[in-house]
Amino acid sequence: MSRRIAHLPLGAAAACAVLVMAGAGTAAGAESAPGAALAAEAISIDLGERLEEGAAAAILDIPTVDVAQEIGEVDSDGVTFEVTLPPGTYNDAAGVVRTYATRAAWKCTATADHPHYSAGAGGVIAKGRVGCTGSGGTLPVQVSMILGKNSSATTQGMSFVKTSTYTQNVVSNGVRQTWYVPKSGERGAAAGGYFRASIGAAAMPPVQATNIASHASGFVYIK
Repeated sequence: MSRRIAHLPLGAAAACAVLVMAGAGTAAGAESAPGAALAAEAISIDLGERLEEGAAAAILDIPTVDVAQEIGEVDSDGVTFEVTLPPGTYNDAAGVVRTYATRAAWKCTATADHPHYSAGAGGVIAKGRVGCTGSGGTLPVQVSMILGKNSSATTQGMSFVKTSTYTQNVVSNGVRQTWYVPKSGERGAAAGGYFRASIGAAAMPPVQATNIASHASGFVYIK
């Protein structure tokens, strides 16, 4: 069955944020302190809640109207956040030992693509993307995404029909890693309405995230 998608001339709402890296992985050769795993898990849970709050705040922001813009599936207006790391030797997220004689720095961009109908998922889904460049290595990034649905192209009365939160590694080479809402393998949302997606992204423990980067797509009507 074919699905007709009407793209509205709506821009994306975004909120900028900065992340500060306290340590990209444990220091190479160091032993984990007792309870470190439990502490990291607690931080991860707290971070997940903050990411969901960031995604919710982004999706409920009223998008800027731009009558000259005809949006496609991919929204290029992402949110850039910065990650820094003090000099030292670390294991990155891929387990590679890396030594930085000076402060390491990365810039990452988080973007929520416009929702679309997926035949494979049997419903409406959306993709989120995070790409990083900078001092090399691999960064663990946790992302929360929300798929909202409404009877009109407005945030008032919007329902959050699908959510997802999980972590993936992002290689610092500019190639964007993709996240899905709902998660891959889960059924998409029923079509028939105006849809909008949002993303909240941050580096993961043992990296300490001090702020959340969030971004929302425009509205798309999917029949």
